[in-house]
Parts: sequence; C-alpha cells; structure tokens
Amino acid sequence: MAKNIVVFVPGLNFNVQKFSEIEKALGDNFSYEYFNIDYNKGSVADWENERDQFFKKFDHSESKLFLIAQSLGALLFNPSSQRFEKIVYLSPAFSLKLAPKLICLMAKIPFWHDLKSRNYKEYRLHDETTRTAYEGLCELNNRFNYSQLDSKKALVAIDLKDELVDAKVIEKNVTNLVLLKKALDNKFHHLIVDEKTMAKGDFDRFIHSLQILFTP
Repeated sequence: MAKNIVVFVPGLNFNVQKFSEIEKALGDNFSYEYFNIDYNKGSVADWENERDQFFKKFDHSESKLFLIAQSLGALLFNPSSQRFEKIVYLSPAFSLKLAPKLICLMAKIPFWHDLKSRNYKEYRLHDETTRTAYEGLCELNNRFNYSQLDSKKALVAIDLKDELVDAKVIEKNVTNLVLLKKALDNKFHHLIVDEKTMAKGDFDRFIHSLQILFTP
C-alpha cells in the first residue's frame, strides 16, 4: 500500500530543503515531495503553472496528500486546498504588516532595485529578492480573503511577534492555530521552520500537532 504524501512548499526566497528536519521528525510513515520553486523567476501566472504541473505527478496516485506551506507558499497553494487531506500553514502571508505593504508600493516603481535578503544564508535561496517576486507576493496577498480558507482542514502555526505578517489579524480570522516562538538566538520571528529556529520545546510540540492532524 502506497504511503500518504507530505508536500513541502517554500516561502519567498526560502530554501525548501530546510524543511528536511520536519521530514525526519515525521519519519517513515509518509513519503515526501518538495515543491522546488524559484520566486525570483517568472510571474504569478508562471508560479501557478508550475504548481499545476507539479500536481500532475499525483493524478494517478491513490495516496492522500498533506500540505506544509510557508509564507508566500501558503498564498500560492491555498486555491488548491481541495487537493489536500489536511494543511499546515507556517507564518502564512495572509495579512501583511506595514513594512511589507510599503515594499508592495515600492515594487511598482520601474527603476526600483532588488532587495538584499536579511535571512540567514543557509535558509535563503538567493542573496537578493527581485522586484517581480515582491510584486507576485503582493498580488497574491491582494487576492486572498479569509473566506477562502478551509478551516476544517487547515492549521496555522505562527509567532505572534512575526515581523512580516500581521499575526494578530491572522489570529482573529483562523480557527485552528498553534502559537510558536522563535529561538533566542534566531533574529527572525517569521523564520520558524525547524528545531534551530524555534524556541526550546516548540519544535517537538509542533511535530506533535502535525502527527495528530495527519493521522487518518
């Protein structure tokens, strides 16, 4: 009998392979697929086409699909939520704070330059994030409405002090929520993806939540 499949989807300029610690913690009960997308390339339409092409590999599979999507990845894959049995959104970019909103405005300026990434080198895909990537993030954020969220299957995990997404607004609009905290030596509340970036004990608690959610 084929194993059920966990799909990992990265956020903006995030190295999807850094989800490997979650895979290791979940163990051999699942098989795993990584959506390797480079948001620095192409438009939203291109990203959506990559997503749709990615799904074709599962067209003849009898396995159930489970989703773990981070930040921008949550916006890109939420319209396809019907394909998944259960969903986990990590720091989803459903509501943005002031700084990202300002970047959305700046991204409309034709001569606006790419921004250097402040994220840790091992977690980022590129040293810079392109203007078109930010444009895509802002476009998908503008399209999103909380009525599109399937609260029966989706779990949201977030740090309430997230610098980029408005966790307070998200908290008011989602039903199933896991509150996490960053590790003391992690500079970014938005980056909560493994044991190194989460507060002591939070990663184990998060994995336990996944195990409960993903158990048929």
